[in-house]
Amino acid sequence: PRCFIRNTIPVQARMTSILSYFIRNAIPVQPRMTSILSYSRSNFAPGRRVYYEHSSAGRLAKRLYEILSSLGECIYLDATDVLTGASADVLIGEPGNFQHLCTNNRIGKKILWCSRSFDRGDLFELCDVALGVGNRTSLSRFPEAHRGKVHLTNYSVGVAPNLPSPASRKNEFIYVATEATELKGFREVMRVWKTMSAKLHVVGYMNDPEMQALFRESNSGQMEYHGYIPSDTAAFRSLLTSCRYVYLPTHLEGQVGTLIEALYHGLVALTTLESGLDERVLEHAFLAAPADTETQAGCVRTMLAMGDEEYAARQQASLAALRTYHTWDVFDRAIKTHL
Repeated sequence: PRCFIRNTIPVQARMTSILSYFIRNAIPVQPRMTSILSYSRSNFAPGRRVYYEHSSAGRLAKRLYEILSSLGECIYLDATDVLTGASADVLIGEPGNFQHLCTNNRIGKKILWCSRSFDRGDLFELCDVALGVGNRTSLSRFPEAHRGKVHLTNYSVGVAPNLPSPASRKNEFIYVATEATELKGFREVMRVWKTMSAKLHVVGYMNDPEMQALFRESNSGQMEYHGYIPSDTAAFRSLLTSCRYVYLPTHLEGQVGTLIEALYHGLVALTTLESGLDERVLEHAFLAAPADTETQAGCVRTMLAMGDEEYAARQQASLAALRTYHTWDVFDRAIKTHL
């Protein structure tokens, strides 16, 4: 019939038009990014558990791997591994084998990972950008000639637990680190606590014989040593939430993971700008220079005298700042900006 013939061409035209529309407006397929991440298998290993995976280095390595893997294939190496003849769009690497990886492989963007400040002009010249975690004090520790390449951000330790009321916490302090060392301010803590009667809990390995002797000499019963406690355990969470204060006068850091954990558990901190935490979080902490034991001792006495209301106000202000500036979203955005 005439109507059938008349309507056949428009139908075909409409089909062609629809197909053309989809071709014109199709979302282009983005090429998958290939990457190499060189960090430490003792802190993180894809697909298996390692003892230090809940350390700050372990958390950071895992998050970097997750970011890169979400964008394409990621080769994970230890910072001592050798690799030649590979191709990658991006390399994020620790200083250990950074030069080897850059010179023996075809790398697009070379990103130097800085766990803390160091002076290696050859590596800064080789990299396109240097990334790490820390604050303005951390940045000031890098050589001025290379500081323009360094970009520091913040990271997190996960979701804060349900916190007990301030009134239920004991008026006690805790020193918490992976290992009690001079760099982590343990010598200063011992000097101060030798003059105190309040309870101090000490958490972390104590492998240095000098630190062991210092602990024995300074402890007249007011200190309790717990050894190393993994941060993913109920024992760790229970001890942190039983105390009011964390005391960690560290000398040099990227950002102290154990301090972030303590703050997320509702403790109020006595620490240093060298801890590397965001200054907007440290506004609500008690601060002293790493070696200034006189000021540190004064802060301890002030903190012990705080009432429930004052303690709760400082705790809540610290937590609010922490949940704003020390999140994985903050970290993710900063890293992806430089890929």
